[in-house]
Amino acid sequence: QIGFHSQTHPYFSSVSDADLDWQIDSSIATIQQVLNVTPSYFRPPFGNVDSRLRQRLADRGIKNIMWSIDVEDWMYGTSTTPEKQLTAFNDDLKRGGNIVVMHYLYQSTTNYLDNFIKSAKAAGKKVVRVDQCLGDPNAPPIA
Repeated sequence: QIGFHSQTHPYFSSVSDADLDWQIDSSIATIQQVLNVTPSYFRPPFGNVDSRLRQRLADRGIKNIMWSIDVEDWMYGTSTTPEKQLTAFNDDLKRGGNIVVMHYLYQSTTNYLDNFIKSAKAAGKKVVRVDQCLGDPNAPPIA
């Protein structure tokens, strides 16, 4: 399962149509060139989505993925209080969240991954890929 995010992390609602198409198409082309696969999932930077983006993704057969749990590593990842990521995760989990957004570029976030998984399992959640969470009929089985 391969997804993408963008080339330059823009607020998609504020870019031109040409830039919107470039962000999508160049991301797809890069993944195809490097991995020899076509991505089928997209997570918008900042969760910023408008009708133009939704339509362009749909036209390309790309599913837009939004999250309901934010570990807020963008705020706490390099702060003096990185443990607040655990609080953010657990608060969203208690509210019924099921898809997590986090960034591997923060060491503190990767350090907390085991805690996130344990908390999710303790709450009765099952850890699966996005395609399985969404019931994608093309999702390969877990090995």
